[in-house]
Amino acid sequence: MGVLRMGVLIEAAKQALPVAEPMISPAIDLPERSRQAIAAALGIRPDAIEAEWPNLVAAGGFFHVKIGHFRGTTDLKWGDLGLTAKAMRDEGEADESVRLFRAGRKYLLKPELLNQINALESQARKYLYRQIQTPFGYFVPVTAMNGFLDKMGQLQAKFFALRDEIVAGYDQHRRELLLEYARRARASWRTQRTLDPESMDEEDRRSENRSVAAQVTAIAERMPTAEGLRDSFSFSLIPLELNLAGANPSRSRITTASAIGSLIARENEISAMRLRLAQTAQVEQQRQVGEFLKDVVSHLRSLVYDATTDVLAALKKNGRLVTPSILSLKNMIEAVGSLNFYGDAEIEASLNRVQKVLSEVQAHSATGADIERQLQAIATVCRATLLDLGEQPRSARDLGVADSPSEAAVEAARRIIGVEAEAEALAVPVRRSVPLQDAD
Repeated sequence: MGVLRMGVLIEAAKQALPVAEPMISPAIDLPERSRQAIAAALGIRPDAIEAEWPNLVAAGGFFHVKIGHFRGTTDLKWGDLGLTAKAMRDEGEADESVRLFRAGRKYLLKPELLNQINALESQARKYLYRQIQTPFGYFVPVTAMNGFLDKMGQLQAKFFALRDEIVAGYDQHRRELLLEYARRARASWRTQRTLDPESMDEEDRRSENRSVAAQVTAIAERMPTAEGLRDSFSFSLIPLELNLAGANPSRSRITTASAIGSLIARENEISAMRLRLAQTAQVEQQRQVGEFLKDVVSHLRSLVYDATTDVLAALKKNGRLVTPSILSLKNMIEAVGSLNFYGDAEIEASLNRVQKVLSEVQAHSATGADIERQLQAIATVCRATLLDLGEQPRSARDLGVADSPSEAAVEAARRIIGVEAEAEALAVPVRRSVPLQDAD
C-alpha cells in the first residue's frame, strides 16, 4: 500500500470518530473505592457519576500555555576556552579527550536579560501547573477563573513589556556583548600560544586580530536583528475545546485516530478498523473520564494534606506555630478555596478548621497539642481519600498520621474537624467498601 493510500485511510479513521451515537459508556472506568470517594466528595450517589460528570466538566475550562522567545545561547567550542589550536580549527578532528565532552554554551544575549525572560516564563508555567492537572489539560474551575485569567494577563503584559525594554536597548546590549567576546577571544588566542603581549611582533598581532575578528563575526552572525528578536517573543493562553460526546479534546481525538490509523496494513481492513477505532476511543474515554474525576478530587486533598503535614513537621521541630507555617496555611486556604468549585464538604470543613486554628493562634488561646490534634485530623481525612483514589501521598507517620488510617480513625478525625454525616444525609453510601487497617 502506498503512502498516499495510507494517508487516505488515516483520514477515514479520523472521520470514523464522530459517530452519531454518544460514546459515553454506561459505566466509567473507576475502582469501587475510588467511585465511592468521588461520590462522597461531590455529594452525589455513586451511580449518579455517569450522569453528573459532564456538569463538572462544564463548570470550568481547560488550558495550555505556549511561550516562546529567543533562547540566546549557542555551543561553546573548545578553542574558545584556550584549548589546542587543532581543537579550535576543527572540532570534528579534535583528539579523543576533547571529543568525549561538550565544552558547554555561550550567550548571545546578556545573561541577566535571559534570566529575567526565563523567570517570567517559569512563573507563568508554574502558575498554570498549580491548576488541576487532568488528562484533558489543566482545568480551571469557574470559581478560580477570574483570578486565573487576571494573573495570566498580568504575566503576559510583563513578558511583552520586558521584550520591548530589551529590544529598545538591544543594539547597545549587542555591542557590549561582542566587545566582551572580543576580549575573551584575544585572551584565548594568547593563552593557546603562551604569548606575552610585550613579546608579540607585528605578525603576531595581525594573526591575533584575524582570529579575534573571525570569532566575533561568527558570534555576531548568530545574533538576531532587533526586529527578529522582537518577533521571537510569543505568549498565548490557549483554551482547549472539549468534545463532551466523546469526552476528549480535539487534539487527543486526532492523536488517537492517527495512532490507530497508522496500524492499518491492508485496504480491506477499513471497516474492521472503524469498529476497533470506536471501541478503542470508548475505552480511552472511560479511562480519561475516570482520571479526570480522580484528579479533580485528589488535587484539593493533596494541597491540604501537603500543607498540613508540612506545618505538623514545623510544629514538631519548633514546638509552636511559626510565621512561615501561618503564611503557608493562609495561602493554602486561599488556593484551595478558589478551586473547590463543586462544594466538597470535607474540604470546606477542613478549611474552616484551619481558619479557626489561625484565629486561636492570633488570640493566643490555642495550645500546641490542640493545634497538632486538629491538623492531624485534617491530614488523616485527606490521606484516607487519597488512598481510596489510588494515590500514594508521602508518609506522615512520624507526625501522628497513620499510613493506612482505619475507618474508625477516619470517622474520629471527621468529628474533630466538624464534618457531619453528609453522606448519610444525602443517602450516599459509605466511601470504603473494605475497611483500612491502622498502620503498625
